[in-house]
Amino acid sequence: ETSLAIALTTLWLLLCGAILWAYRTPLWAYWHEPMLVRPVIIIESDDWGPGKEQHASRLQRLANLLLTFADRSGNPPVMTLGVILALPDSRHSNADGRYHRLVLADPRFAPIVSVMQRGESAGVFALQLHGMEHFWPQAVMKAARHNEAIRAWLNGQELPDAGNLPSPLQSRWTDASHLPSSELAHDAIADAVAEEVCAFKTTFGASPRVVVPPTFIWNEAVERAFAAAGVTTLITPGRRFTARDKQGRPAASDRPLLVNGQAGASGISYLVRDIYFEPALGHTAEQCMPAIVKNARLGRPALLETHRFNFTGDEETAERSFREMDLLLQKAVANYPELLFVSSERLAALIAERASTLIESDPRKRLFTWLQRIREIPRLPKLAWISGLVILFIVLNCISKKPSRSP
Repeated sequence: ETSLAIALTTLWLLLCGAILWAYRTPLWAYWHEPMLVRPVIIIESDDWGPGKEQHASRLQRLANLLLTFADRSGNPPVMTLGVILALPDSRHSNADGRYHRLVLADPRFAPIVSVMQRGESAGVFALQLHGMEHFWPQAVMKAARHNEAIRAWLNGQELPDAGNLPSPLQSRWTDASHLPSSELAHDAIADAVAEEVCAFKTTFGASPRVVVPPTFIWNEAVERAFAAAGVTTLITPGRRFTARDKQGRPAASDRPLLVNGQAGASGISYLVRDIYFEPALGHTAEQCMPAIVKNARLGRPALLETHRFNFTGDEETAERSFREMDLLLQKAVANYPELLFVSSERLAALIAERASTLIESDPRKRLFTWLQRIREIPRLPKLAWISGLVILFIVLNCISKKPSRSP
């Protein structure tokens, strides 16, 4: 009987060890991912750039709305603006058949740039690089040769909206003129990164510190180029896709798990944006709050993804988006007295320096948060119950809740 018990115990330990080994990557990553002691909300809004005059007034209205709220330290909510620096110049492209661009620094877009800068000075906007264009120009030009709709988009509008391109072509860091997409030459990537970083500095007077890859398709060569250009933080969806497949879907995920504060190529730091807030698409404040609550419970920041089209479309859509933004911030401030409003750049810096005012250091509290996080790993909770590994997690949970001794 003793031998049988030993054998069964050994088999159980081996089984538990095999499960832990199979899930070692997320278990390790979630333990080392910083655990925040305060809820953090950042509104991340992409695709701002050259546009109609109306965009300046809508941006100003957003700034005014954000200034009506504050955290306990008096910081207003921060909306990061993922900036696109250029659009196709259809008039000149039509004239000679080559690609020409209209840049954000053009005087006609000065009102938009001015509102961006005033909002940044007021602390409600934080400018982030999204791209020179929201596409790879050579890929769009190639696609236009055999696609009349793309040719019409490229040459038929004064201010073409990249959101009207087929989704694969909206990816900047892969050539999706044919599917599956093909990798860009590393030299071309380096040149394009240097060009857009220079254009950002020319437009705003300072180099970008945060970048948001369009459609979240990028690779290590892109990371290295941005790091070399002085970018310190890269916004991710929690994984890295490097291409588009035959159906145009994001593919070739060479980094299937990215977490906040993790270091990428050349030391660039990742932040994870994983909550959708697109009122024009039906994502309401009421629907958004549970995700914010969940991230707070897991010691993670809430980076909310939204886009320009929510606020620059027709009057009805824009009004709905402004109402939902107002309601979201009301709920967040009311639910979380300890709420912190910061920019993505500042959050990355606080994480890097392990700021004691934001990052949990108590081992028991960290253990408790880690146990909450691993419950979110697909299939692991079920396997833990079936195998009996849950016993270990229950013991760890008891330890994490045990009161600390008085000094």
